[in-house]
Amino acid sequence: FGFTAYRQGSPDFSTLPPARPDWFNLLLIHGTLDMPVGEIPYHPVTSAQLAQTGYDYAAFGHFHKPFEAAGSPYTANPGSPEPLGFDEPGEHGVLVGSIDRRNGSVRVTTHRVPVAARVYVERRVDLSSCASPDACKLALADALSDCSPERHLPHVRLTGTPLEAPDVDALADWFGGDWLLFRLTDDTRPPLGGEAGLSFESLTGLFCRNLAERLAAADSAGDREQAEALRRARQMGLEALAYGTVHMPPER
Repeated sequence: FGFTAYRQGSPDFSTLPPARPDWFNLLLIHGTLDMPVGEIPYHPVTSAQLAQTGYDYAAFGHFHKPFEAAGSPYTANPGSPEPLGFDEPGEHGVLVGSIDRRNGSVRVTTHRVPVAARVYVERRVDLSSCASPDACKLALADALSDCSPERHLPHVRLTGTPLEAPDVDALADWFGGDWLLFRLTDDTRPPLGGEAGLSFESLTGLFCRNLAERLAAADSAGDREQAEALRRARQMGLEALAYGTVHMPPER
């Protein structure tokens, strides 16, 4: 069952030859298995429809993300042999399998064989503790230490709340020349200020003043570890209040 148009409705299984008990019954279909309601129709097929065919193996294509599901029939999509973009990370390849009949039942076994020449990878780099452009470069180099320009196509996402906004263009120039394809995305957040100008009655104002009192006490006592912990707590609290989420600092 192939495509005859860009969008394809459900296939007409009434044209499918009946399964024969003395044969291996294989179904090849370019389509979507158990498509969520509301999505664009690309030859949608349900598991219940497949079960009614009585076939032994259903080989799917169309989407590039692989899947396998044991059952009757055994259903599999090997994905694309080569990845086509940053939205298709990880190893790509083919399925090699066997099908046999024992004691009246059919058994399918498969194993994946990587064949892709290139692999898209994504790395997230937290720049919260990077105090200089050189520290940012070292953080990126560390994140890419397990990748090779001959094999990998990296997408690096910069995260965290660095004291200064990263120079994305400079970082891209510094690293991009080593790779066939390199993408750099800046997902960092600017550092948030303290209690200046905040209403005392606001939740953020109360939080900042409370942390400021504790921080002053820690500084007066010479407790540097406590003071550093309080500064990070203030930054994380401000992120939670402003954005609803927190970029966790790297573990030490």
